[in-house]
Amino acid sequence: MAENPTVERQAALEGTDGAVLTGLAMFATLFSIVSMLETTGQAYRDGSVGLGFGLALAVTTATIAVCGGRLHALAIPSGSATPSGLIAAGYGPARPLTLLVALVGLLFAGSMVVVQLDAADALGALLMPRARGLGVVLLATVAALAALGSERGLIRTLALSAVLVLTTLGVVALGVFHALGGLNGFFESIADARNLPRGGESRAVPWMPWVPLAIASAFQPALWPRYRSARSAAAIRNASLIVLGLGTLGFVVAAGAIGLGARALYPLRIDGQWNLLPHARVDPGGTGFDRVLPRLLLDQAPILFLGPLAAMVGAAAANLRAFGTILADDVYPCFHRSRAGEIGRCAVLRITVLLAALGAAALVAPNRRTEAFRPISLVAEVVVLAPALLAQLLPMMIDTVFLKRGGRRGATAGLMIGLVTLALFSPLVATVARAIVPALGPILGRLQENLDPAWTALTTNVLLFSLLSPRRARGERPGR
Repeated sequence: MAENPTVERQAALEGTDGAVLTGLAMFATLFSIVSMLETTGQAYRDGSVGLGFGLALAVTTATIAVCGGRLHALAIPSGSATPSGLIAAGYGPARPLTLLVALVGLLFAGSMVVVQLDAADALGALLMPRARGLGVVLLATVAALAALGSERGLIRTLALSAVLVLTTLGVVALGVFHALGGLNGFFESIADARNLPRGGESRAVPWMPWVPLAIASAFQPALWPRYRSARSAAAIRNASLIVLGLGTLGFVVAAGAIGLGARALYPLRIDGQWNLLPHARVDPGGTGFDRVLPRLLLDQAPILFLGPLAAMVGAAAANLRAFGTILADDVYPCFHRSRAGEIGRCAVLRITVLLAALGAAALVAPNRRTEAFRPISLVAEVVVLAPALLAQLLPMMIDTVFLKRGGRRGATAGLMIGLVTLALFSPLVATVARAIVPALGPILGRLQENLDPAWTALTTNVLLFSLLSPRRARGERPGR
């Protein structure tokens, strides 16, 4: 019989991983198949490497470097395997606050699993179009098995997926250089590409709204075990440098070079309405610029699909494990009076991971088979708002790690009002609100048009957190 994964997890997360293993695991968690497709697609469409991606990467790695050491020092003594555990250790046990933080983690981790499988489904349409649903189920099963294994095995899986991702991007970039006649031909093609059409609609987002989202990425539930398993605070700082270096080389340089070279290999088209379209070999009937990487993989060597699939399995497994851990360690004990023994938590963890994997596959598998039944649309809004959801934990994290002056009542009220504010930006909630109170329609419309969801929700969160938190000396144990 397999060793109890909860006991094994605690033994594995007591600070034994070096900087290289920690950095590779963090890289695989942060950079998924979606990042690969979007970065190459953006360079292919716009003819330039996205500066916003590089800035977000720098902010996230800087946050890991600054906060990682303190999180490592706090997580091991408190025994926390989730953000809820650390927050509970800072503000004292409180069921409402624990459940709210757990809700944020569950929504974020669950949406990330769905996103990974949905992107893998798009790849499966090229590899095996007649059995794409079966492919999604198989990939979800592999991710679930990786998540159900030992914590040490999951870390090695993440490290291996990071190596495969970087290898794939490097090989594809070399193939693009070779197809264009070497480096000289590549740079000549980039110069010629300046005369090619560029994306008419700028998808650039003002950089300020991305700052809290990039900072919050360092606190996502799937990264939490890495802070505990790192050997020391210095190992985490060095790991952040590894993530920055690999992310810059792998995505800003390699993925950017792939997208720029693809503009010469697969020239863009303009339709009768002056809309910019990808080459017919990339996407014959749509605007799927992010399909340029799969097209290059098919043209060079289909075996290279192992890279994107490995990225999907690694990121999905990490988020599945985080999803199960949150339910087992945070939610289950709140409703189990015996304080949830190890056997119960172990069973909850296993069942949750399996059900989450199957549920995500069920949402994704029929997504493109019929327009009448698209169940993934049910979670599309959560996926869009997932980074903003995670950003609502920032006030509590900053206070718990650095300031230590907030209170449990303020933290609970701030998080609650932040979540309610985010819900107002959801089209579904807005539709229901208009149906109940028609006068809310114009107000919500102006709110959604003129305000950024992340900043608006975070501002209301911080204000209420500050107003309702009792004044106390720095480091003093919080009361209410």
